[in-house]
Amino acid sequence: MFNRQSFIGLTGGFGTVKFGRQKNPLYANVETFDPFGDSLAGDSANLFAFSGKRTDNLISYGYGTNGFRGELQYGLGEVPGDASASRTVAGYIGYRKGPVDVVLTHQNIKNAAGTDSTKVTLLGGNYNFGVVKAFATYSWEKGVVFGSAATTQRDQRDALIGLTAPVGAAGTFLISYIRKTDRAITNDNSSQAAIGYIHNLSKRTALYTSYGELRNDGAAKIKVAAAGNTDKLFNIGIRHFF
Repeated sequence: MFNRQSFIGLTGGFGTVKFGRQKNPLYANVETFDPFGDSLAGDSANLFAFSGKRTDNLISYGYGTNGFRGELQYGLGEVPGDASASRTVAGYIGYRKGPVDVVLTHQNIKNAAGTDSTKVTLLGGNYNFGVVKAFATYSWEKGVVFGSAATTQRDQRDALIGLTAPVGAAGTFLISYIRKTDRAITNDNSSQAAIGYIHNLSKRTALYTSYGELRNDGAAKIKVAAAGNTDKLFNIGIRHFF
């Protein structure tokens, strides 16, 4: 019924505690390591393993001080008779101060049988040089395919490089390149190049456009019906923050 966040929480000098459906640590930090964020054509969600983006039945504790921030998460699997099945253990630690913003995240999600898990670790961040902001990210994914009944083991690596650059007083240019490498299946790699532009009309309203092209090797079929095909995505629009 509800695909966004839905939680209750308490915050104070001790930190923040939340209970309910929340963003997992990878998705919560996407704007730190991806110049396209989470909504433009060419964003990292097309290739990176976010494992659902949001997690149900999550208990989380977060704390931040002097630029450092972090969060621990535990998700209840709610499988009768097995506390391990479908459970989530995740978290991140990051540092954000001045021109630097970096984050290390990890999540481990058990399958419904409680026999194996999907494990993702990501290290990424950005550095603002003034004339450009540079982004770099590397991710490891191992274990079974998230949300699948199959027991086939996955061993993949995702790498991203990108930048944003101011254009005049109101514009921002974006570009990125992502490469997914599959170490378990031959010729199952993919890559994506993307370019975009955001123009601020005011503090809360902006025009945007972006284009992404995702190319699959002979055995890969991400975002396409047949292996080896190319996916192209273009968007243009206006957004307003309420």
